[in-house]
Amino acid sequence: MIRILTAQLRNRYALVVRAESPPEQLDAALEAALPPLFDHVLALGPECAGRPFLRYLGFTAEGRMQIEAGIETREAMPSGAQIESVVLPAGEAAMADVRGGSAELIRAHEALDQWMEQNGRRPAGPREEHPLEWTDQERRVRLIQPLEAA
Repeated sequence: MIRILTAQLRNRYALVVRAESPPEQLDAALEAALPPLFDHVLALGPECAGRPFLRYLGFTAEGRMQIEAGIETREAMPSGAQIESVVLPAGEAAMADVRGGSAELIRAHEALDQWMEQNGRRPAGPREEHPLEWTDQERRVRLIQPLEAA
C-alpha cells in the first residue's frame, strides 16, 4: 500500500531545462538536455548546488511527453541559454515516497491520482519526482503533487 501524506511547501528556487519526446524515448531526450543544465550549475558555483528533480508538464497534441529536469537552488539564480530560473510553487502538496523500480513508481502515480479523486482535490501544477536514493539494486523517489487550495 502506498501512503499519501500532505505537507505545506515553501517557495523553492530552481534552474530547469525542458525536454520533449515520445514517452519511450524520454531517457535519450533527458541525456541530451541535461549537459547544458549541469554546465550552467557548475559555472554558477557551489551556492547553486541543490537537489535534482523532474516535473511532468504534460503531453503535446502529437502525444509527445513534456518534462522539466531541474536542480533546486538556495536563491534565484540567473538563467542561461537553454536554462530557465523558476520558482516551484508554495502551498499544500500531496506526497508519496516510493521504493523500487518502474512498476512501483507507476503505482505511486496512480495512487496519487486516486487520492486526489477520493479527496476532491485538484493539482495546482506539474507533478514533481525527486530522487532520494539511487543504487544499482534499488531506487527511492519522492513524488510531490502541488494541490489547489481546498
